Amino acid sequence: MVDISQERLGAFGPRVRLERTAGDVLLPADTGVCDRFVSTYVLDLMAEERALGLIDEAGRVLREGGMLCLVSLTRGETVATRIVSGMWNAIYRVNARLVGGCRPIELGAMIANRTWNIEYATKISSFGLTSEVVVARKR
Repeated sequence: MVDISQERLGAFGPRVRLERTAGDVLLPADTGVCDRFVSTYVLDLMAEERALGLIDEAGRVLREGGMLCLVSLTRGETVATRIVSGMWNAIYRVNARLVGGCRPIELGAMIANRTWNIEYATKISSFGLTSEVVVARKR
């Protein structure tokens, strides 16, 4: 995924820096040096306290007004998608490996009352699975 991202973002030259980490919550960047932080389908794999730590760390490395973009598996909103996410949660509780170790989470709730102003939030469902997209600006 890093290779694909580097290829697609190559047109932006030195303005873009991608970092592969070893899963550590501490990011390899100085305080306030980043314009954007993007995390897709990562936080739903982490324990809640680690996910909140990563969100706080994103706030550390972003400059004032920097943008945070998060995408994650989330709970459904329709009857059908609520059934699917409920079944997913049940399987996760029995054996998380059966669902790849991820579980539906609520991104909006995770960043509420922190250092973010949510500028865009939506939920998208496909084949019964629902994803949440949140874009927020650092205060």
